[in-house]
Amino acid sequence: MLMDDPRGPATGELGHRHRIELCRRLLAEGPSALFPADLEAEYLRFHVQRTFELLRLALALAPLLYLGVYAVDALFSQRLQTPTFLALGFGVGIPLSVGLYLLVRSPAQRMLAHRLAPWVNLATSFVIILIGAALTRQQQPFHYEFLVLNLAYTFFLGGLRPHSARLVAGVTILVHIAAAYLAGLPNEQLAYQAFFLTSVTALGVVGTVMRDRTQRRFWLQSVLTTELSISDGLTGLRNHRHFKEQGDSLLRHAARELRSVSLLLIDVDHFKVYNDSQGHLAGDDCLRRISGVIEGTGRRPLDVAARYGGEEFAVLMYDCSDPQAMVRAEALIAGVTGLSIPHPASPLGFVSVSVGVVGGIPVPAASLESYTAAADAALYAAKAGGRNRIERGTIV
Repeated sequence: MLMDDPRGPATGELGHRHRIELCRRLLAEGPSALFPADLEAEYLRFHVQRTFELLRLALALAPLLYLGVYAVDALFSQRLQTPTFLALGFGVGIPLSVGLYLLVRSPAQRMLAHRLAPWVNLATSFVIILIGAALTRQQQPFHYEFLVLNLAYTFFLGGLRPHSARLVAGVTILVHIAAAYLAGLPNEQLAYQAFFLTSVTALGVVGTVMRDRTQRRFWLQSVLTTELSISDGLTGLRNHRHFKEQGDSLLRHAARELRSVSLLLIDVDHFKVYNDSQGHLAGDDCLRRISGVIEGTGRRPLDVAARYGGEEFAVLMYDCSDPQAMVRAEALIAGVTGLSIPHPASPLGFVSVSVGVVGGIPVPAASLESYTAAADAALYAAKAGGRNRIERGTIV
């Protein structure tokens, strides 16, 4: 993850704690063919990035494969040295491979390359099948091993996902059998080729499925490790270190885009007294329940909700105006109040929080320290003014 990317790890609608629990559960159960929608979208981006160079290499080598086939034929049999067969290879197969390669040279085109790859692979197989059918109709032998070679090339270098591999395998087998039958291939040869081709494609599909499952497990472990390294162990919110790293990046991004950034600094009222009177286990449970409300406040993709330290929390919100920040701070206070956690030592009789709010469009030289200092001063004013309330501050 680039630290200048303000988005941090993509979470979609998944909360951080739920995300960790989901990864752990999937690893324990064993990765299935598909993850839940949020994780599946992330995994697809990972898969595309991981296999892009392999796919680009495959496309770069594809014209050489065609040329190799025609070179071998020219040296030993010269069955493909006719205008029709030359047109199929040099007019269809090679241009398809070269065109897609030129289209996806840029990493920005990774997703497009993966969407087109199965169809280019199918088109290549169709070219070979047409050549084989034409040779069969002319009662000339065709070494359909060329088709097997193309399929092996596809499965090992094509970067296919399981559903694409099954599509390529199934359609190729059906089209080859139909074309060979219509071209008059004897039944015994047709049965032999169908069995051999089915066996090869089945191995290719199984290999693709196993590779996908291994890659999914690796990715889940990587996501879980990353989540744990940037999360607070008690509350599941982001930890202080991650908050600082992502906060500075988000402010730089907001300054470039002229977007407002708001910060809520939250402190649990009379928490030391609560912790001493109710015990540390009750104190930990209290912080976990409050963190659930805070996590809901900072749930948008670019928001960062973190445990700032002890009983203090912070929520940094991108593209959030002062009025919007106040509304969310009020909802946060109401949410914590709604938990109705008993606190006999508090004048209110239940656990509450105080909030300091600052915001605005950051200047290019803005730092997270200036935001937190202003929010901390506002938080101090909120606590001095009676607690269970919000104070707005001004960034100096």
